[in-house]
Amino acid sequence: MPLTQLSDWQLQWRQLGIMTSAIFGGRNDGVQIGIHHGPFTAEFHRAYITEDIDRICIQNLRCPDSLAIKTRLKEVKDKLLRQSFEWVLQDPQYRSWQNGNDVCLLWIKGGAGKGKTMMSIGLIEGLSQKQDISTVVTYFFCQNAYNELSTLESVIKGLILRLISQRIELKDSLRLRWDPKNDRFREDVNSWRALWDILWEMLDRCDCSRIYVIVDALDECQDSGMADFLKLIVRNGLDQPSKIKWLLTSRPLEAAERTLLAGHEQMQVSLELNFDYISQSV
Repeated sequence: MPLTQLSDWQLQWRQLGIMTSAIFGGRNDGVQIGIHHGPFTAEFHRAYITEDIDRICIQNLRCPDSLAIKTRLKEVKDKLLRQSFEWVLQDPQYRSWQNGNDVCLLWIKGGAGKGKTMMSIGLIEGLSQKQDISTVVTYFFCQNAYNELSTLESVIKGLILRLISQRIELKDSLRLRWDPKNDRFREDVNSWRALWDILWEMLDRCDCSRIYVIVDALDECQDSGMADFLKLIVRNGLDQPSKIKWLLTSRPLEAAERTLLAGHEQMQVSLELNFDYISQSV
């Protein structure tokens, strides 16, 4: 069999993206040095295209789908009433966070059953409706009833998925970490610190003028690394307060608040839920 013919076959297999090996028997007198008699083995390796690698990266990262979670929460919780969160839109602290250039983080806190999650959904959808090509909204809903939704790894993975679904050019932050030869990531993507580096790289590289990052019910994320996670939000948020805007909701967490407030007077984290508005709207 001529080697030129084998090359054509190999090319076809590569285009199909299939890995295989084959043993050929007979005389091989194609263009070569000398003449080969007898069987030989040819191994064809998969030739990935960019879309293949992107899809494989997302599959292997196993990101929770925050959009699907939001849809499910809207179905199982009370009806979303604009009156229950409209007061927040007029609050000076919220407006400063949303539109200003100096505040990178806002913390909305309240007791159990006070409507924080439905408020988060309302704010997320409001920000998403107003967004243009220069704005991105990424979000996550923590739920301690599900192990896959109550770790820092799941929080960051969910934020990554929503981010790359809106800015596909950021997928190369995953692609460049993928080892196609061994079909795995070169880094431990089950470590929240490694995931944080990926997320922050994406946020930093994103060419949007404003990115809203919303994490609901942070108190339901039971993770020993929470204090370090909050410190990273504060430390990195201070570098780009006009671009990257974090909004966190939770029950009152004194230890977390001390971590956030320590030495950072420009952080606004004490927007209390207005229970009068909430009670009147339900």
